[in-house]
Amino acid sequence: MADVPAHEILAKLFQTIVKEAETNQKFANEMLGAFSEKLSAKSEENSIETDSEGKPASVAPIKQLTAKQTAKDGFDIKAHNPIILYRKMGEDLMRVRLNKVSAANLKKIGKHYQLKLNTLTKSKSPSKPDLITAIITFAKNYDAQRKGAAE
Repeated sequence: MADVPAHEILAKLFQTIVKEAETNQKFANEMLGAFSEKLSAKSEENSIETDSEGKPASVAPIKQLTAKQTAKDGFDIKAHNPIILYRKMGEDLMRVRLNKVSAANLKKIGKHYQLKLNTLTKSKSPSKPDLITAIITFAKNYDAQRKGAAE
């Protein structure tokens, strides 16, 4: 195994994971859940940048504000990750779930996940159905690009 390059070992490992995920929905959901929960929490902890004086950079207050806003109004943005929702539910169920979310919270989702909703909806003040369609379109396009890259 020492003679085999690391990239070949990793390629084989990931091919095996993808193959199992294609045939075993429970495994696929567990893998998505493990990565989405564990890695997003770790990346947020490690992603706080500091300036030359060691103080948090301008990015840090935005993340803190988002967390405070979430706690204030009770809306959990992380539970509405468009990509994870699309992969777990598909388009139709995702649309039903997003219909239960207010337009203001749909805009929060877009802002948190850095979606250019005005560009996607081609409107300065998009309606709720337009916001939902834009979020789903983003998730579908992202998922299609990732699947295309994996092939």
